[in-house]
Amino acid sequence: MCFTLGGRRVGSASVNLGRLLMAWVLLVLLHLALYGSVFPCQAGGPRLGWLGLSGLIGFALGDAVLFEAFLLIGPRLAMLLMTLSPLFSAILAWLFLHQALSLARIGAMAVTLLGIAWVVGGDGDSGTHPHLGRGILLGMGGALGQSVGLLCSKFGLAGDYSPVSANLIRASGGVLALLLYFGFTRTLGSTLAALKDGRATSFIALGAVTGPHAGRGPFPGRHRQGPHGRGRHPDVPLPRPPVARGSCRLQGAGGWSCNPRDAAGPGGRGSPVFCIG
Repeated sequence: MCFTLGGRRVGSASVNLGRLLMAWVLLVLLHLALYGSVFPCQAGGPRLGWLGLSGLIGFALGDAVLFEAFLLIGPRLAMLLMTLSPLFSAILAWLFLHQALSLARIGAMAVTLLGIAWVVGGDGDSGTHPHLGRGILLGMGGALGQSVGLLCSKFGLAGDYSPVSANLIRASGGVLALLLYFGFTRTLGSTLAALKDGRATSFIALGAVTGPHAGRGPFPGRHRQGPHGRGRHPDVPLPRPPVARGSCRLQGAGGWSCNPRDAAGPGGRGSPVFCIG
């Protein structure tokens, strides 16, 4: 929500770069306090490569399209589409990690897809979101990017490696990729200049502290063991209440419109996703 509010003022590109820079600084300070160094230089080439690639795909590319989806279709539908991330992760694990897909898991995937299709197909938001199709594709791209990034981080976490150090490497890879991209396209100055908007920067900072820093710091360690794709994806918190069809909508730069009838409907559309999540 913080990133959506900030993005509507300064654009998704400034949000993505700004929040990742803020989170990177916080992670550096945390790493310095815990391990006495600003960067885990002893990680080794292969680990740096996998974790850096994870940050490039998950933080830079995946989040870039996700933030654009926030602006096109709103956080409610965008975050609903992020529930596809465990599904993508399970398929990638089947392809690259040779993890079995049981009938129960396949059935859960089908229910997830049906639930998302039910919400999106019956949402009636085509007038509110004139770019609904593009937003859906971007939201799915964000989910896929996070899943691919998580797969790369699983390779980079081989052995007993610190999740804080791993996440700092991932964030560094994302920051470097974004700086190189904006520098190459000669938009770095304008992207950073947009962060002079104090209100937008406050929203971005709040999202950075509660997301990439506090929320993601320990997450790689939780996926060192266990089947890839089980449970929700940790990179982007998935709030449950907005799944219900039409319960509350964000309008303008910070206003809300709620429909109690839709929110209190027969379970609310999206209940299947709620149940299996």
